[in-house]
Amino acid sequence: MINTLLEGIVLGFALAFLIGPAFFSLIQTSISKGMYTGSLFAIGISLSDIVLILLTSVGVTQIAGESTFQLLFGIIGSIVLISFGIYTYSKKVISHQAKEIDLKIKIKNTHPLIYILKGFVLNFANPFIWIFWLTIAVTLNARVESTNSYIVFFVGTIATVFLTDLLKCFIAGKIKSFLSNKMMFIINRGVGLLLIVFGLVLLVRVVLNNYPF
Repeated sequence: MINTLLEGIVLGFALAFLIGPAFFSLIQTSISKGMYTGSLFAIGISLSDIVLILLTSVGVTQIAGESTFQLLFGIIGSIVLISFGIYTYSKKVISHQAKEIDLKIKIKNTHPLIYILKGFVLNFANPFIWIFWLTIAVTLNARVESTNSYIVFFVGTIATVFLTDLLKCFIAGKIKSFLSNKMMFIINRGVGLLLIVFGLVLLVRVVLNNYPF
């Protein structure tokens, strides 16, 4: 059981530093909004991972083997990533003074669930995360001896991912005060472009996989 937990923790560290849309958005959110908001985003990511683990474990993703579903899901995921990218790219940078003045208003108007939902959707809409968890679930089913070991493995993985995400939020929040508005503008543009590129690459791959030329 201990070995299974350790294996889950190792996988968690590997997944935590997997470069993808959620990774860049988590860092950007933590820098622009602070550790608290970044933590909410991280909760959304972990919740989506838990849902995906449950789906893959009960065999729901067998439907994903159908080409029609792959095409539809791939297109939807691409649109979500590109939309987030355009929003992030075009988002205006507010000066530190204006942020301090409008802080109370923003806290009242922005519900924490919004950031949780953003993290959930951005991670959930990435088909590569689905493939990742499906692969792990299939591999684990062939190895583990009991349901308890299966659960322990994934608990270790999700807990490690979440804790490392909190560490990213903490570090990003700390360097926030050292970043100028110009630097924040560049970061927003960079993250936005990366999300758009991820979405376009995903769309091209999905189309080529379903309609090879």
